[in-house]
Amino acid sequence: MKMNVMFPSKYLKADDVIDAGGDLSVTISNVIMDSFEKTDGSSETKPIVSFSGIDKQLILNKTNAGRIIAVLSADDTDQWIGKSITLTTELVDAFGKTQPAIRVKLDSSQKAPGAPASDTTSQFWSKVYSDLKLGPEDGNKIIAENGGDIAKALQAVTGMIDSQQAQKDML
Repeated sequence: MKMNVMFPSKYLKADDVIDAGGDLSVTISNVIMDSFEKTDGSSETKPIVSFSGIDKQLILNKTNAGRIIAVLSADDTDQWIGKSITLTTELVDAFGKTQPAIRVKLDSSQKAPGAPASDTTSQFWSKVYSDLKLGPEDGNKIIAENGGDIAKALQAVTGMIDSQQAQKDML
């Protein structure tokens, strides 16, 4: 018997997405803030995303919040309602081990075939999150520093990555 069956949760876990075939297309129905008790007894407030037709909710972390902002081009959660995203899993290093985690990716039905702006935007945010390990605030700052031009921001990020690699190569 699988652990998520023995210990059910009202929140989505990586195993839920894996069991759904690896990608899970969902439509956002609500976003609320909820408090959680931490192991030290203090409380922490986090955003919770609900989906149409799915009982389980997603506890939103900064990585996935930034990805939703990038995918939907909206940093106001009220603008997310009724929009579709795709949940997938990626291996991440967390809590001292490598394990699957839920990640948001661009829903294939939202990507216009051959649309260069979407490709540029996806490349930019992929490099910001995956290569540079930066958050949405940093990515938005880079875009602003480049006059809102995503192509220029992508060039800047690529330069940052190349510079980091050159520094590593010198060590």
